[in-house]
Amino acid sequence: MRAITANVSGELIKEHSYWTNIYHLFIPSGETSVDFRFVCPHQKNIIFSGETYTAFNIRQGKVKTNNKSETDRVSLTVANVSLAMSAYAEQYTLQGSRVDINKIYLDPNGQPPSNSNDFINIFTGYIDEIRYDELSLEAMVVSRLHIPFGQFPRRTYQRGCNWIFKDTTTCMYSGERASCNKTTEDCITRANIGRYGGFPFSVY
Repeated sequence: MRAITANVSGELIKEHSYWTNIYHLFIPSGETSVDFRFVCPHQKNIIFSGETYTAFNIRQGKVKTNNKSETDRVSLTVANVSLAMSAYAEQYTLQGSRVDINKIYLDPNGQPPSNSNDFINIFTGYIDEIRYDELSLEAMVVSRLHIPFGQFPRRTYQRGCNWIFKDTTTCMYSGERASCNKTTEDCITRANIGRYGGFPFSVY
């Protein structure tokens, strides 16, 4: 588990600290990627760690755990009255996309921390199921350990790494190597196996 900073610890013990969740949706798309960032509950957009998070109404379900008290899944529901969300679901491969849910504190003026490490990770997982109608879109986000073998629509879970080499959000390798063959062996030689984006335990 990621250790929290002294600033976060200080805010946790305050009686009237204001906290909000930030959501980062990362959609791999060939050699590029699509990112969506939202903040909720909050009335205005914020800039945290150099990225803009758009104020958006998101209803988050309870983070559920398995019988080993490990985080398992959480549901996210967003309004679809304008049909914008369902359009995104049809345009992009949302199933299998990564979702990071973090909690940050805001100062009395509604500003986020200046230190990009001042956050608490609530959940990191991958979209497993999506349902939507003219009113709302609901996504079930599950931990990687609970993603079943097989294939989501338009994306295959495979042994090779899914990430874009040297992408600053997922791969995050910043060494001298100029290429990668996306195998676990290559990732190990680069001392980056902790961020490996493939599923070496899957079968073809």
